[in-house]
Amino acid sequence: MARLSPEYKQDMDNVDSINNKLQFLSIDDYDLNKKYEYDANLPLEENIIRKFILKKKGRDLKENKEYDLAIEHQLSLLDNSYFVNDYYPYRHLTIKYELKKEYGKMADIIKRFFKSNIYAHHRHVDWFLYKLIFLEQSNYITNDEIDSLVTYYDSHGALNKPKEHDPIFIADRIFQRKNGDVKLDDQYHYEKQEEKYALKEKGGYLERYGLYDDAIEFYTEIVNKNSNGAIEGYKRLAYIYEMLGEYDKELDIIQRFYQKKYKSVGKYTKDEFAKRTRNLNRALGTSYTIEDFIHGDINQNNETQNNDSYSNLSNDEKLFKFAEMYEKGLLTREEFEMKKKELL
Repeated sequence: MARLSPEYKQDMDNVDSINNKLQFLSIDDYDLNKKYEYDANLPLEENIIRKFILKKKGRDLKENKEYDLAIEHQLSLLDNSYFVNDYYPYRHLTIKYELKKEYGKMADIIKRFFKSNIYAHHRHVDWFLYKLIFLEQSNYITNDEIDSLVTYYDSHGALNKPKEHDPIFIADRIFQRKNGDVKLDDQYHYEKQEEKYALKEKGGYLERYGLYDDAIEFYTEIVNKNSNGAIEGYKRLAYIYEMLGEYDKELDIIQRFYQKKYKSVGKYTKDEFAKRTRNLNRALGTSYTIEDFIHGDINQNNETQNNDSYSNLSNDEKLFKFAEMYEKGLLTREEFEMKKKELL
């Protein structure tokens, strides 16, 4: 673990004390359908349980695909005293409206968040922005409106981090273990996880809109810094290079993964890279093994590989690349048709 600031250490001690008390409380002793409000006369731990019940209610409705009731519940949380400084209902309303393709309401709730004076970790602010950019393309909002919202947030909500846990901790720090116990995450591990999610969401945005050179630059920086999320960076770089047919670069990133990260990852990630290795061998006509990559026994023939940047190719050349990949089984028909539609 990195050297922690005194603030993080103090928060960890505080959270340990709270969690020790939470273990003696059970949500089964509460009315799970009641619309609780913050009560300053109750112990902090009871208020945490009550806020979690409100969070769980919305999650359960979504899992049961009762989207209208889930929306009604999340709308009620916008004015609930537990969520007065919490972005949580705004994010989940955005998700529900997008699922129902109610884009006008989706735009309205995001606008409301930016004007709410509520602070959120930059991961969530960026996520809302990605959604606004999508909505702009469908004419639900203008670029000038987006700029105005960001400007307002920077001079209002962004300054309210001290209020983040007023009156109690944000919903995303409250969770339930498999044994049913409600627990609180400490600030350090919450922020560390948020940074990891932020990387994944930004990369996903760049890929979704075909900004592959930007995505490659973004993931490469993560990998080179060996920062939080580096494993995801390796995965996405390998995928993009395979999709673009830039097999020499895929070969390089796979070898770097095996030499630097292979021993520290779980079975799922190892299986994923084993599959990528098989695909790469099929594309190149080679027979590299995991041991070859780990020990650096790779004889790469650069003359047979395409080193051109994707952005420098014409649309016809890009389409030809994708057609080759489809014929080799590296793209599904649906993926090929999607790429074809983007280019024509």
